[in-house]
Amino acid sequence: MFPISRVATTQATKGVACGRQVIKTIVPTSSNFTTERGTETKKLPRFEGERNALGEMHGKGKYFFENAARYEGDFKFNDMEGWGKLIVPTLQGDGYEDKIRYEGGFKRNKFHGTGTFYFAGGGVYIGGYSYGKMEGRGVFKMINGDQYEGGFRNSKKEGYGIYIFKESGDMYEGEWKKDGKGVYKFAEGIYEGNFAKGQFEGYGKLMYLDGSIYEGEFVNGLRHGKGVFKDKEGKIVSDGVWKDGAEAMEQIKF
Repeated sequence: MFPISRVATTQATKGVACGRQVIKTIVPTSSNFTTERGTETKKLPRFEGERNALGEMHGKGKYFFENAARYEGDFKFNDMEGWGKLIVPTLQGDGYEDKIRYEGGFKRNKFHGTGTFYFAGGGVYIGGYSYGKMEGRGVFKMINGDQYEGGFRNSKKEGYGIYIFKESGDMYEGEWKKDGKGVYKFAEGIYEGNFAKGQFEGYGKLMYLDGSIYEGEFVNGLRHGKGVFKDKEGKIVSDGVWKDGAEAMEQIKF
């Protein structure tokens, strides 16, 4: 995700790389170039840390990117690999303040294993990664306050999970895919059954706060098709066909 330029291994170094000797700097750290506005200085990538006998970044170290971001952590044969932190300076008030964007496992320069990623503007993900993609179990706290805890695959929510809507207090628990079964808790009550494209679809049970229950078919989130409505005592109030959430003409009432 954040590949390291291998140019650092060909730069002249201060001192001699031998085994796991700590090399404090790599030179040059900047270069001059000419533009229409005159001569400007451009910062080059820089490494401070341990190297192996071949001069490769290997062990503990810090890598400074051209965009002022830096990585601190483990290296293996010139790659970020092991445990580390990706730090990005951000403008705060009168100056810049270091912000950790990611802390966790790395493999071949990509997030891998378990880690925490802080999104720009807010929001955080804590969980598993596989070569730069969110994978496995994780918790995603979004900038609007919503929270999802559950399965991920290829950086998308998938499998069993719980999603909580902060503003409404609604909660969905169940399979996270286009079609599946789950439980949705909201202001009117609790729905338990089938879903399709985020809507109540197919067979399900809707339990209202007053204790009454509708059990039957749903289409596009509404009671539609054959269904039974019971009061809080469990007595059948109506049994028949529903349409667009309302009782149809052929409804049988008790």
